[in-house]
Amino acid sequence: MFTLRFEGTSAQQQAAIEASAAKMVAVAAFATTVGDARISRWFGDAALSGGARYADFDARRNKMSEYLGQQCTSLTFVNKVIGDVIDKAKCEHGDIAQVIGGAFKTKSVAGQRAQLTEPDGFVPSGLRIFVHPGFMTRSSGAARPFDNQFNTLMHEISHRVIATTDHWYGEGSSLDAAQRNNALVVDCAENWGFFYADLLPFVA
Repeated sequence: MFTLRFEGTSAQQQAAIEASAAKMVAVAAFATTVGDARISRWFGDAALSGGARYADFDARRNKMSEYLGQQCTSLTFVNKVIGDVIDKAKCEHGDIAQVIGGAFKTKSVAGQRAQLTEPDGFVPSGLRIFVHPGFMTRSSGAARPFDNQFNTLMHEISHRVIATTDHWYGEGSSLDAAQRNNALVVDCAENWGFFYADLLPFVA
């Protein structure tokens, strides 16, 4: 199990992060064997076995499980306030969290990032995740509540570990993209965050 470290985070932030982190390994492992209904819900039928995007989806979920369960030794959470700059991006009102991008190449299909390929770098055993003011107040806007902090953290980790991108935000946009088998759905960090949060009830 990885070690948690905190830099400037509040007691409330730290408690939420600790609660989420306690389930990350189990949820990521469960995701490698989850049934078709959950996969289709967040990534579309093309991500099911035999589908056009199954290989990409399967490689990414296995990489997330391998990273959190075996490779990761530490996660450091750094509090950032309005006006702070991280990786050339200024922290603004409404921001939730941020992580420095990953080191994986992606195959381009018709000018769009679509498939994880071989790394041209590596993902270090320790990650730094920047926690912004909106972290504790994020609302998914969903009909049923998700663990919003867990969703956010898995979203951010997916950026670094499996090279996801922010193509859209929100539960509605994520579900719609999956239903339409959008070509970018497996590459979208928001879908990964909701996918993993959706599996929380199945993990003790």
